[in-house]
Amino acid sequence: MSWKSVLAVTVSAVALSGALAVPAGAAVTTAAAPAAATQSCYVFNEAGSALNVRSGPGTGYAVVGSMAAGSRLPCGPLQDSMTTGGSYSSCGGGNTWLQVTLGGRTDYVAERCVSVGMA
Repeated sequence: MSWKSVLAVTVSAVALSGALAVPAGAAVTTAAAPAAATQSCYVFNEAGSALNVRSGPGTGYAVVGSMAAGSRLPCGPLQDSMTTGGSYSSCGGGNTWLQVTLGGRTDYVAERCVSVGMA
C-alpha cells in the first residue's frame, strides 16, 4: 500500500470518527461561526398614510397594528406570495393580501397598498 493510500484511509477514518489529531505544539485555529441570516424580504407601505395590519387576510379580521406611511415590516413565511381573502377598498381596492411579521406573529396587509423588496 502506498503512502497516499495510507494517508487517505487515515484522513477518512479521522473524518468519520469526528476526532482530530494534531501534532504536539501545532497551532489550532477555529473558524468563526457564520453570521446569522439577515432579513432579506420586506413589505413597504406605499399607501401615503398609515396602513392597518390585520390578524387575517380580510377586513373582518382584527386590526393588530399599523404601518406608518413609508415604513417597512419583514415579510411573513410566504415571502412575496399573495393570499386571496376578503375585499378592501383602500389603494384602489382588491382582495389580495401579503403576510408580514409583526411582534413575532404572522399578520396581513392589503397587497395593493404595499411593495415588496430588499432592505
